[in-house]
Amino acid sequence: VGSVCIYGGVPKGPQKQALRDGASVVVATPGRLLDLSQEGAIDLGGVDYMVLDEADRMLDMGFEPQIRRVVEHEGMPPSPERQTLMFSATFPKEIQKLASEFMSRYIFVAVGTPGRIMDLLGTGSMETGAPRTLVLDEADRMLDMGFGPDVARVVRSLPADRQTALFSATLPEEI
Repeated sequence: VGSVCIYGGVPKGPQKQALRDGASVVVATPGRLLDLSQEGAIDLGGVDYMVLDEADRMLDMGFEPQIRRVVEHEGMPPSPERQTLMFSATFPKEIQKLASEFMSRYIFVAVGTPGRIMDLLGTGSMETGAPRTLVLDEADRMLDMGFGPDVARVVRSLPADRQTALFSATLPEEI
């Protein structure tokens, strides 16, 4: 599997040559990807998987317009034809909004310490139009740390058409 890394601040020539040589995986900053696409060096029509890593940081750094231009690019396959993954250390409303716009039927997976996950979910930061499926890993640790009522509240507060998966060695009846 060949890969190419595309980013600004360096000459485009070697990056264009690497693309011509072929790549199954392209890792790129949004701006340089758009530049090379506009120059005809890369065709986004063949994108099967699009991964946005550090999505919260990209927003903080002002990359939302470029990200939108990539996702909405004329040649980019639409969401149902392309698998999109977004990774974010936080899940602020801005990221939730992007996720709902860029993906259809997205799944939110919460990974981290039980307290952090419950802080994220328990503060009302999850939008009503949030993911259809919520996955909580290590739910038994959350319960052991006294977060049982919080987990139950979050699960019960989700609309009826949402699904929740709790990964746990044991799960009490109150959940």
